[in-house]
This record gives sequence, structure tokens and C-alpha cells, in this order.
Amino acid sequence: GVMANDFVGLGGAGNDRQWSDNFQVGLAVAAPVVPGPVMQSLVRASDGSSATLVFTSHPNRTYAVDYSTSLQAAGQPGGWQQLTGSLVSQGIQTEYTDRQASGLPHAFYRVRDVTQ
Repeated sequence: GVMANDFVGLGGAGNDRQWSDNFQVGLAVAAPVVPGPVMQSLVRASDGSSATLVFTSHPNRTYAVDYSTSLQAAGQPGGWQQLTGSLVSQGIQTEYTDRQASGLPHAFYRVRDVTQ
């Protein structure tokens, strides 16, 4: 899959000091860079039964869609859970509908490129 520098934080430490995470991921050998998916829209059905998300994608890539209700780590209450791990790209834009959204008062979604 494609590695991404996700969840890089920046915060104030008080007074005039600030901290930031400084890390990189990558390969020793130059690999073609494929930009990661970017969420374009997230629309909940008027009756709350489903949520449809649209994201930028690339042909011949495979994506995973996860949701969380609390942004906790996977395995924690409300943590990230995978809805699908085999969503094939529909081209430069891909759409996915979560049909289990009715039981969720709110949810966060993320998309990951899991191409082998």
C-alpha cells in the first residue's frame, strides 16, 4: 500500500513555545508517488439510513474505508473499524455508501489506499 504521513500534529506548549511532530516515512528506493485519496464530499441521507462519501482516486487502485465514532485507536470503544478493504477505484473519483449509518448519531470516515 501507499504510506502516508497522516496525523502530524502541531500544538502550543504555552508562552512562546510550540511543538510539532517531525517524521517521514518512505522507501530506500525511489517509487512512483501516487497521491493519497482526498475526501470530496460526505452526504447523509435525509432519513439518516446511509452516508455516501466521494473521494479522489486513481485508476487501478484499491481502497479501504473505515469509520469511527470517537477517533480512538482501532480496538477501542468507538475506534476505527473497517467497512470495506476491497473498494476498487471507479476512476479519478470513487463513491462509497455506508448503509449501516442509521445506528450512528455521528461518525468520522477515512479512506486508505491498500493497493498491493
